[in-house]
Amino acid sequence: MKFKLSLILLIIYSLHAFGQNDQKASIADSLSVHKIYDTQIIEGLNGPNWAYLMIGKDTVYAHLMNDNIQSIDNVKFPKEKYPYENLMGGILNQKKLTLFFLDPAYESNIRSSQESSLLVMTLDFSTFKSVQKEIKYLNDDDYVLHASGYKNKFYVVSVKKKTSQLKVTIFENDSSYTIQNIFLDHINFSKSGNNVTLFEILIRRGSKNEPRFINKKLQPSLANSSPKNKVYVENDYLYLSLDTETDETKVISFNLNNYKSGVKLYKYDNLYCGKYGRDNKYQTNSYIFMNSLYQAKVCTNGMMLTKHNMETDSMTSYKTNNGSEILFRNTPIVESSDASMYDRAKSNVIDTKSAFYSFYESTLSLYATVYRDTITVTTGAFKEEILGSFPGIGGLAGAVFVSLSANVVASPKQVIYFKSQFDKKFKHVHGNFKEKGVFFDMIDFMEEENERLNVSFGRVIPFYKIMNVKDYYVLAYYNKKNKNLYLKKFESEYIDDDGREKL
Repeated sequence: MKFKLSLILLIIYSLHAFGQNDQKASIADSLSVHKIYDTQIIEGLNGPNWAYLMIGKDTVYAHLMNDNIQSIDNVKFPKEKYPYENLMGGILNQKKLTLFFLDPAYESNIRSSQESSLLVMTLDFSTFKSVQKEIKYLNDDDYVLHASGYKNKFYVVSVKKKTSQLKVTIFENDSSYTIQNIFLDHINFSKSGNNVTLFEILIRRGSKNEPRFINKKLQPSLANSSPKNKVYVENDYLYLSLDTETDETKVISFNLNNYKSGVKLYKYDNLYCGKYGRDNKYQTNSYIFMNSLYQAKVCTNGMMLTKHNMETDSMTSYKTNNGSEILFRNTPIVESSDASMYDRAKSNVIDTKSAFYSFYESTLSLYATVYRDTITVTTGAFKEEILGSFPGIGGLAGAVFVSLSANVVASPKQVIYFKSQFDKKFKHVHGNFKEKGVFFDMIDFMEEENERLNVSFGRVIPFYKIMNVKDYYVLAYYNKKNKNLYLKKFESEYIDDDGREKL
């Protein structure tokens, strides 16, 4: 069925001409945004359109959009089956939209197949009809690790209990699926014992080892990239990286085209911390970005940043030890009580020696971004544990949309970080820190909106979400004062047609 919605689609074609060339489309009547707990975008692989979704407890609202942020069509369907709340991805084929929901138990510490069946919901923008089907597709000893959509397919990754066997379940267009198995039982996943399985590494009651999905369509953050084990889906690969050992990163890869899999070990370079380096004990973590693995390693009086080219196996490192200055940084080392790192009023500069101890005693994290020909690596840590995550739900109390910090809420007064810049050959770029890009344009815009609409958003706005579509980004945000939902388009200078960043 069609529906009407109090929704203003705000289109701004020029980043630097706010108030000029504005085009607005309004769809009348009302919808209580308090009934919406998630919004998502599903790209269409065949055709120019994409779907903008608003998910309520018992209703799904969907707009079929074009690249001019115009609503071509819209549908509203009841969600008949409970307790399926978590929309994990979807497939858009012309005017047929297939959505995949998992129940809330998917987010529990141990996700057994008995708790992780799928609800497949198909919406048709042409006939305004929907079909819903519940699918139980796993064996009793399978545990779900990850679920997401990529290029009009939907993938669920699970591990078999007490083994190192991974299963990738692949859905296409409807409820039919195929299964690809990855057998890794020949690998010992821990040096602390013999025959330690992947299941033991990832699924332990009360542990923090379950992999975090690094969604590159959202703004990166130290909070989101802090887990030792991570899942990435990019450039036609699914990666599972494991940093449970301080001397190496294990990367399990799965090609999403030919379904071939493999495992590579990336050793951390040597870092000597000297007599007073806590007997050379280290904190480590890694981050995959643009076919490269970045590794950070720190002890109480030294640290190292390494880049592995995952295609050529070449390695480049920058080190400092014996309490020396970090020469490969382009910013001061900042301690901030603002987890988003954007509020300078809550930040202060600390010295290198204090930073080494803070990094070592905290949860080490890093992430990388690119703008034109410059790669920026942000290295940092949290003094205390991350408080929690809210998958698909607004990150702050009463929020409608997730925040820039990619679904993770970190305790304030925690983050310590610095930024380093490199060219495309990973040579350090000396000089003052310079960074520009689409996310910074969005932050500037939200500050301007704060004043223009006279709405108390705060420095980090809880009522918004950033979504990547093709070669541009869409910012969705809700104004409590005028009760309108806005979509704003931001062009990106550094995304190729296939979604891969340019260098």
